Amino acid sequence: MSPETAVEDYKKIRELITRYTTDGKPGIPIISGEWGYSSSSKGVALETQAAYIVRMQLSNLLYGIPFSIWYDWKNDGPDPEEHEHNFGSVTNDLKPKPAILP
Repeated sequence: MSPETAVEDYKKIRELITRYTTDGKPGIPIISGEWGYSSSSKGVALETQAAYIVRMQLSNLLYGIPFSIWYDWKNDGPDPEEHEHNFGSVTNDLKPKPAILP
């Protein structure tokens, strides 16, 4: 699922916040926490992971999400087959992946 799929969820969350916020104060901000895509052999290609990190950030800014956390900064391990090892924007030995390169 691409980053833009979160838009419908953001709309639902905003509706709930509006419904249950009755004190007249500005709406409670929504944050995007720990969103990422694994580049494991079962995940997305490295180039797709790189595109998705940019698209996530842009989508969040477009929909008023003031704070975004990419999961994960660094791969958790070296195994390309292990899904959890490959969410990072750098490898576990700190080599940059396309997701972090300009």
